[in-house]
Amino acid sequence: MLILLMSTVLLIPAPAVSAVGQKPAEWENQERAANTDGFEIENGVLKKYTGKAEHVEIPGTVTSIGDLAFSECENLKSVVIPGTVKSIGNSAFYGCETLTDVVLSEGVESIGSFVFYASGIKSVAIPGSLKKVTDSAFMACKSLKRVTMAKGVKELGSAVFNGCSSLEDVEIAETVTVIGSKAFSSCTSLKSITIPKGVRTIGNIAFQMCTNLTSVFIPETVTEMGNDVFKNCSKLTVYGKKGSYIESWAEKNKIPFGNVKNISGCKITVNPDSYIFDGKEKTPEVTIKDGSETLKEKTDYMLEYRNNINPGTARVIVTGKGKYTGTAEETFTIKEKDKKYQTLDYRKSYDKTYGDKDFKLNVKVKRGDGSLTYKSSDKKVVTVDSKGKVAVRGTGIAIITVKAKETENYSAKSVKITVKVKPAKESIKPLNVQNGKKLKVTWKKDKRATGYEIQYSTDSKFKDKKVTESISVKNKNITSKTISKLKEGRKYYVRVRSYKTVKVNGKSQKLYGKWSDRKSAKI
Repeated sequence: MLILLMSTVLLIPAPAVSAVGQKPAEWENQERAANTDGFEIENGVLKKYTGKAEHVEIPGTVTSIGDLAFSECENLKSVVIPGTVKSIGNSAFYGCETLTDVVLSEGVESIGSFVFYASGIKSVAIPGSLKKVTDSAFMACKSLKRVTMAKGVKELGSAVFNGCSSLEDVEIAETVTVIGSKAFSSCTSLKSITIPKGVRTIGNIAFQMCTNLTSVFIPETVTEMGNDVFKNCSKLTVYGKKGSYIESWAEKNKIPFGNVKNISGCKITVNPDSYIFDGKEKTPEVTIKDGSETLKEKTDYMLEYRNNINPGTARVIVTGKGKYTGTAEETFTIKEKDKKYQTLDYRKSYDKTYGDKDFKLNVKVKRGDGSLTYKSSDKKVVTVDSKGKVAVRGTGIAIITVKAKETENYSAKSVKITVKVKPAKESIKPLNVQNGKKLKVTWKKDKRATGYEIQYSTDSKFKDKKVTESISVKNKNITSKTISKLKEGRKYYVRVRSYKTVKVNGKSQKLYGKWSDRKSAKI
């Protein structure tokens, strides 16, 4: 079945394309050939384009472009070839002199000989899906200035860029292993080229008549070079590793040889060498000098930045290129942003008694804007909520940490507030006078105490130390004590208090509750 649709669309030019599969943004707002306008399609094969559009996008239904399909199209200026197209036939765009922009999308797997012969293409990005760039594919494209290749391309065919007299910039994919004969022959604008590691073979007269070629950098992986690879390249110096196959080949072919140096032997300066953290990627300027010579990025070396966003030590990885090899590393720092200190208005300590009502800490941020958080070191003694309200839960000492959170302009600030909770006031029963000048004291058990202290005296105010005695009861479960050896006829006053033993800085300390009301009895 043959589909034939004809249409003419006049359009404005599109800009140059340099990225694999990327069509210029401007095209979205331009009129271009509809998916079937002027296309003769048979079983997914685009047999012929007869339209007059300047900007064409191949329909997604097309899987193959046939031989000579667009040859000598007089109006064609740009074309997008989608990834659905797997193959492009011989001479498909042969002689399209007005064709300046081509998008070869990832997915294109093969192209025929002379496919873009003598077209007006200015730059081309070859996708990694195209394993071999076929013989003479871009031959005589005299406007072609730049060629890039994605990882995946393995072979450059014979005469693939032969006669591309404007070609200045070539980036050969690191996956390429073979450069065919005459591949870059008569590329008279080419001044320098780097053969990537991985290339093993360079064919006969691959660079013949590259009359302005001054430097070619060839890796150790190259072990086979054809005859007259650099014939009539009178300005050329070949660079490689000393003692390698390349050096002996250059000597044999009477071509000047330059030793490739290790980049680590050069002076590397990173400026600036420190930044203040702001959440953005940092890429300081890198200057590399080999003696008095300043090296050029992408010509002599490549840069890679690592760990260059967050605070800490960032790295710059320098990888030699061209006449430099090896890697070197420099570092720079990303510092935390200098922030102001927050200050808090607060009370350092509170003395409370078990049974007291809840209370607020009333901490205020005096300078700063951080929100406050609260945390108790011992929730069995006190708890504290998110608003700084404290509830007494037991006896002892707890430390409440109050923290003003870090903000954009202020660093975090923490303070500690000590809360001591003493046992509740003790209560005692009436005294029991016993035979033998004895007095039995009974009190209420305090399960939150460690023990009790009893005082008895003939002084009702317990101030006269000569007649005042104290007895310690170290077991909280004991709730009575008999006092003996009292003097007959004397009136004795007795009071009791409980205590809690706590550790402060590794030392024991007693927190005493209030004395009970006094009781008295006459012996």
